[in-house]
Amino acid sequence: MRTLTIFLFLFLSVCIQVSSATKNVPADYSKIQLAINASINGDTVLVSPGTYFENINFKGKKIIVASLFLTTGNYSYINSTIINGSTPSNPDTGSCIIFANKEDSTSVIEGFTLTGGTGTKWIDEHGAGTYVEGGAILSALASPTIKFNLIINNEAIRIPAGISSAGGGGLRCGDAAPHILNNIIMSNRGMYGGGITLNYCGGAVVKNNIIVQNKVFQAVAGISTFGGGGIWINARNAANSFPNIVENNTIVGNMSSGDPLTGSSGIGGGIWAGTSILQFNNNIVWNNLQVSGHQVEITGSSTITYNDFEEGASGNGNISLNPSFTDSSFYLSGSSPCIDAGNPSASYNDPPQIGNPNLAELPSKGTVRNDIGAYGGPASSFTLSFSQSFILSPVSAASFGLILPGGNKSIYIPFANLGAAKGKIDSLHFYQNLNSELSCLTPVPLQISPGNNDSLTFKWSPVQQRTLIDTVYFFINSSTVPVKISLAGSSIPTPNIQLDVTQLDMGTINVNTSIKDTSFYVYNLGTAFDSVVVAFNLGNINPKTAISVSPSLFKILPADSQKITFSVSPSSIIRSGFDIYTQPILITSKFGSGQTIFSKSIRFHLTGVLAVQNESSDKLTFQLNQNYPNPFNPLTMIKFSIPSDGRVVLKVYNVLGRLISVLVNGDFFKGNYSVEFNGLNLPSGIYFYKLESGGYSDIKKLVLLK
Repeated sequence: MRTLTIFLFLFLSVCIQVSSATKNVPADYSKIQLAINASINGDTVLVSPGTYFENINFKGKKIIVASLFLTTGNYSYINSTIINGSTPSNPDTGSCIIFANKEDSTSVIEGFTLTGGTGTKWIDEHGAGTYVEGGAILSALASPTIKFNLIINNEAIRIPAGISSAGGGGLRCGDAAPHILNNIIMSNRGMYGGGITLNYCGGAVVKNNIIVQNKVFQAVAGISTFGGGGIWINARNAANSFPNIVENNTIVGNMSSGDPLTGSSGIGGGIWAGTSILQFNNNIVWNNLQVSGHQVEITGSSTITYNDFEEGASGNGNISLNPSFTDSSFYLSGSSPCIDAGNPSASYNDPPQIGNPNLAELPSKGTVRNDIGAYGGPASSFTLSFSQSFILSPVSAASFGLILPGGNKSIYIPFANLGAAKGKIDSLHFYQNLNSELSCLTPVPLQISPGNNDSLTFKWSPVQQRTLIDTVYFFINSSTVPVKISLAGSSIPTPNIQLDVTQLDMGTINVNTSIKDTSFYVYNLGTAFDSVVVAFNLGNINPKTAISVSPSLFKILPADSQKITFSVSPSSIIRSGFDIYTQPILITSKFGSGQTIFSKSIRFHLTGVLAVQNESSDKLTFQLNQNYPNPFNPLTMIKFSIPSDGRVVLKVYNVLGRLISVLVNGDFFKGNYSVEFNGLNLPSGIYFYKLESGGYSDIKKLVLLK
């Protein structure tokens, strides 16, 4: 029986091998898509070097589409076999590659340069809207294998009518388990996920990739960005509980910027991951830039171990040490702290040398223990050679602030090398430098290694009162366009008024409170005294005597502060019906330069029913008064009296007996009370209000007339 089973297995294997075929491009088919169309499951489309202006679709085929890298292992074929997606027949399908018909891991794209893609218009499977996604590769409800490709200079930033946003500048994969292996994902752009976007994926594998110089930015005004310069991972598929594995990648020099419309905008220069289940292990995340937050922004059920994070991280085995790259392709130098620093489990080991099983085969280094980064782990491999430096500064302007003549101040202008080779600031030049007051204290030329940061120190020594406006130009060896940074400062003695916070919330205040105070501070950070006026606009507060500020006029010396007290008398306020007040306070500087009017808002919420103490409690009877005014629009006041402590309920009904509003429902002491009713959102008509307390009840009619 066992012999028969082996025979059947061998027979089926031979049949499968015989049935599969190789389609050669351009020898057999002039275009890659024509070869795909002619293929059946198990076939290989083998593409010779050349540039193919195509936007191909796998159409559900379980086939391999590869360059001659597949058969030779020669990395030069990746560079010379190019799929350029820049000329789509329909701009709504501008991805270089589309997997959208349940392709699985036997659907393979391997050994190409993918470039020029502009993404595909795609309706989100979870009802979030319509997006342009997947600059180079769009994968939806599919789990293809994407390996050994150079994915470069693609973008998902186009926003035609009806589009919510755009992202996945390099790749967008959704609702499945793609395998993204040993790729260089470089210089792609989107409004989220500059390099890779994983949307509701489970079981995705992202291993041994170099993810570098991808960018998230607000390409279109008013459209939200969502962070994740290198990688963006959103949520998890409830039907697939497998974790997404992000392992042994080098994530360097990516950038995230954007508008303030969303909480994730401009964060996660390296990676942003939401509520996904993530295993993030053995990765280098270094020298990524963002406008806020951190390079790594990961939430959800995640395991984060044995990574090298520039900003540091808790978790087993994580380090924060300069990875020390060589001057090409982000290989690790012999002194790199990432060598033999990954997960020590044997399942993560680097490939061993033949004849030296305890030593790692290149490009891994050291022993076989996992090296952190793209050149470590069982799938470690050499890659394309790329070695251009990319030096930039994360700032476009710098200020010396206020310096009096005769003094001086130094500031630091940072630079980062996001590229894979040493870069050099060859020289610099000031546009004006009046009186030679500006100087650079750092020796130039300045060389910066791959993945490193450095800074230049500048000093301003003003000799007279003036406003500094100048520009310094930095000339970089790898670029013909200089980096330009504006310089500003002032040597004119002047006050500089600042507030501690822009809003104060006094919270909830009972309307029977006689007076309530809060305070804030005004600071003079300048070099001269100021005369300050504090005023307020009544807004919706009536009468004007219900609020006050003190002091309302004062002199404030340099490096001094003044406490301002805001007082409100809740019991005297004629309530508007909304009961939430945001009071604007204006602080005006008389002698300041630049901004001289500052705004502070103070918020409070009135609650409760105002007691009316105008009658001796021993003469009280149960009484419900007629509302006043009546008819009314939209506010009216209802007064009532109760002779004893107890539960009080006051409700409003329409003429059909339907409950409209519960004005009072609680325990009260005996006394006289007044409560306001607001008919702003009601139609004109006749209404009834009913009071119940201690076995008594009464009903009266009120008329809303608009």
